[in-house]
Amino acid sequence: GRIFDEMEKVTRVIAFVSDKKEHQYELKQLKEAAKELGFRDDLRIAKIVNKDLVMEYKEEMGTKWFDEGSTNSMVVFSSSKASGSPLNYYDLSSETVHLSYWINSASIEHVEKMNVFSVQIMESMHMPMYVAFVDVKKKKYVERSNQLLQVIRKVAYDYPYFLFGYFDDNSYDAKKNLIGIEGEEMPQFALFNPPNNVTVVFPTDKEINQENIRLFLDNGLDAAMKGEPIFKDQPKKKLKSNKSK
Repeated sequence: GRIFDEMEKVTRVIAFVSDKKEHQYELKQLKEAAKELGFRDDLRIAKIVNKDLVMEYKEEMGTKWFDEGSTNSMVVFSSSKASGSPLNYYDLSSETVHLSYWINSASIEHVEKMNVFSVQIMESMHMPMYVAFVDVKKKKYVERSNQLLQVIRKVAYDYPYFLFGYFDDNSYDAKKNLIGIEGEEMPQFALFNPPNNVTVVFPTDKEINQENIRLFLDNGLDAAMKGEPIFKDQPKKKLKSNKSK
């Protein structure tokens, strides 16, 4: 509808199925996924089950949209991806995956520029979300902000069990205090959805580099749960409750 048409970033999913009878289960799964993802105003899901039309797309798009030996595929198109970028697609003839999770995962970037919709998507995936708050406009924050984004983009691929994103505006400033970020210093990097009795925040006095960010990602949550410092030269600090969120 109109809301979808006016959105800055939208996701479209098309399922191509060449044999409806053979893939009844997959089509049922797709229908269930569409229901589960009904909260997403930024998403539209469609299916093409006309065999001749599917074969036309297969012939035209080949391995850009289909596995080599398959004529059944689900393709995700995101308006935020540059033209010519590889598309996410899943071979519906292969082992079954949780389709709503897969669609959500394929809808976001490896390091997502956050807004209200990406927060919704990522929170529904129930995975740890590490988020940077950056300022790429104020002169005193630009260098460190860009440095942090650069490092996160490099290391994110090594942490498939985490989600990563960043805010470059003040839309979620109210959330900062709830997740343990104090003061106005930028950039900040923290666990966006910490357990109720802990906060996991990268120390602002630490150098932003791959080694320190990896150490933070590897040990941050575990150390916070135990009330121990993430870095050896940090003092121990008491667990801070954020149950007010």
